[in-house]
Formats: sequence, C-alpha cells, structure tokens
Amino acid sequence: MTRPSQHERALIVDWGGVLTTPVERAFRAWLAGEGLREVHFVAIMKELHNQPGSILHQVECGEAPRESFEGELAKRLSVLHERQVDPVALLERMFAALDVNDEMTAVLAHARSAGWRTAVLSNSWGNTYDEPFLESLVDDVLLSHRLGLRKPDPACYEVAAATVGVPPSACVFVDDLRRNVRGAQRVGMTAFQYGANTAADLRKLIGDEVTEADGL
Repeated sequence: MTRPSQHERALIVDWGGVLTTPVERAFRAWLAGEGLREVHFVAIMKELHNQPGSILHQVECGEAPRESFEGELAKRLSVLHERQVDPVALLERMFAALDVNDEMTAVLAHARSAGWRTAVLSNSWGNTYDEPFLESLVDDVLLSHRLGLRKPDPACYEVAAATVGVPPSACVFVDDLRRNVRGAQRVGMTAFQYGANTAADLRKLIGDEVTEADGL
C-alpha cells in the first residue's frame, strides 16, 4: 500500500484529557469542593453513557440544551446526597480545574510544521471551550453538538476526516477513552489511547515520516 504524502496526513485529537490535564482530576476537585461522593457521580455517568438516547447523548448531539443535562445531573446527585445540588453553571464548576496540556499542544505544533492537517474532535456537553485558543492550535475545531454526531459513532470520524481533507486511513487519532479509540480504528484510523508516552510516540511517528519523505 502506498504511504500518503506528508500533505495528506492528519492528526486529530480529543480535547478533555488529551489537550487538557486529566478530566477525572478536575471532576475530583469539583466533587471534593461541593462535598459530593465520587462513587455516586461515577454511577450516574456510567448509566447515562450506557443508556441509548440518554440526556447525555442528546446534549452531545445537539438535540438538547446543556441546561437539561445540568438539571438532570444535579437532580440525580441531589437525590443521592439528600440535599440540593445547584444546576446553574454546573458544567463550569465541573471543568474549572482543567489546565492546558502543554506537551500535546507542542505535538500539534510539530505536526503542523511537518505539513500535517490538524483538528480537535470533542464530544461536547455544551460546556465553554476557549475556541480562539483551539483555533490557534489546529486547522479545524469539531464539536459533537454542532456536528450532530458523537464519538464513537463511525460517521463522526468520517466527517472529521472529510473536514481535514484526508481519508480515515491517513488520520492519526488520540483520545483518552478506549471506546472512542476503538471507534476510530473501526473506520481505518490509526488511533491511540492517551497515556504517559503518547506525546513522545507521536513525535517519533511524525519525525520518522518526515525523514522517510525527505529521503524519497
């Protein structure tokens, strides 16, 4: 099989937990600050993730406003903790402790300098993104609530590949969740679950391909 040229490659990355510090760390800070139990939150989110057509899936696909998700999550937490959890600006409080992952932003810059197309592909809960910052990092910012598609739906990755202008087989995808990585692999992308060595592995992959291309 012929290797795509440098200008036909793309690096597509998730936002939370890849371009940011771990989402779980931010959630734990929020839970501790509001005196909420992690086990209750995890159980609720697991149920919403696994339930087809849940309010979580609806908000990710832009079929429901963020306030509906905040209200449902706050209601469930309130019942489990037997006290009122404020739904107003709940998402802002949940993500408040997130910081930028400088290591991965540097990888994106390296990829762009090597001629790769770049994009962010994120399942959005309607929370606020620093879009000017993201737009400075990548060629395309793709948020699920605008696409009307959510990972790991195969169509979500296919739209992302079409947007950056390369076939899925020429895309490298990085996400912090295994199910989203598998979704990308199913459409032919090279996909990695983010970990301690991911940034170094990506730099090596991009660097090796640059070297091979230069040697042709």
